Amino acid sequence: MILALIFIGIMAILVTVMGSLTITNLAATAGLKTTRSSDYSAEAATEAAIQVVRYQSFGAYPSPSSCAPTGWASNTVDQVTMAVYCQSVAAPSGYTRAVTLSSCPSTTGATACVASPVLKAQASFNDLSGAMQVTSWVLNR
Repeated sequence: MILALIFIGIMAILVTVMGSLTITNLAATAGLKTTRSSDYSAEAATEAAIQVVRYQSFGAYPSPSSCAPTGWASNTVDQVTMAVYCQSVAAPSGYTRAVTLSSCPSTTGATACVASPVLKAQASFNDLSGAMQVTSWVLNR
């Protein structure tokens, strides 16, 4: 009889612990999904903006401006909407552009986005040869 009570007590403790772990893991999974959606959306928006900047010469932009594809104000992936702002500097030769791309939620303004982006990429484009090189790709978390 005493063994049965001990067994029932141990089982009750195990079920309680397992239930607690299940709730914790479900909450962690939901948080990870939100973070991943934000990251994927920032990466997709930045990649699209790189292609726009690559094939459309924007010249030198000392202040941030939108570099989304024509007709897009932002990019949405997994219900997370991101905007990309570009700053570029033309090299002395005039054929190479160094561009910094900052990706943020679409509700963030250009100045705030450049100061604290979700993703910041740096790329150089040679307009004469068509060559492009991404020199930095930093996801801020």
